[in-house]
Amino acid sequence: MWKVLLTVGALSLAAALPAAAATLNVSGGILTGASGVTVLTAAGTKTYNVEFIDGSCTSLFTNCGASDPGATAFAFTLEADALAASQALLDQVFLDVAEGAFDSMPFLTQGCGSTIPLCLTLTPHGTGLVQGALFSAGRAGNWGSNTSPDFADVSLSNTISDFTISPIVVFARWAEVAAVPLPAGAPLLLSGLAALAGLRWRKRRERRRAQV
Repeated sequence: MWKVLLTVGALSLAAALPAAAATLNVSGGILTGASGVTVLTAAGTKTYNVEFIDGSCTSLFTNCGASDPGATAFAFTLEADALAASQALLDQVFLDVAEGAFDSMPFLTQGCGSTIPLCLTLTPHGTGLVQGALFSAGRAGNWGSNTSPDFADVSLSNTISDFTISPIVVFARWAEVAAVPLPAGAPLLLSGLAALAGLRWRKRRERRRAQV
């Protein structure tokens, strides 16, 4: 009985936790974004959904170019966080999977339809601006196979707002996913399961001693 209780408890707890792997969003063979991407930010590990979208910074992000980074609608306001998000794209999203070779063939990413084997994905943030710049960004460079290695770096002080006509540059628009709280009874359930397991172990030990 105790094994059944442990199994049920483990399954219940697992169902309450967020998925460990990102889910790629694919439409017509084109990678349009991903759900459940984990990013190690300065405030800790957080989960995001991301979409790849063409357009201008001012049309896609509220207050793009604002002098106060906190006034923008960027998901990340710190340079380090935007860089971490860019690395997360390379590690968790731009992959060769059953749905498509999104690492080897960067042109399968929405907004990067060039025959050039490169897709530059910009994650805007508001720091590091210089006069005349609209935004700064973390940049994920996804090279195709047999070319230069992929890279994540910081692209500072972009004065160009609209990359719609660029065949190799696309914006990444991120949205944080609220953490799923554990069920209210989870701590009590885990404590009870631990107590049952301990009791079972003690009884087995006592039986072994009695047989000696």
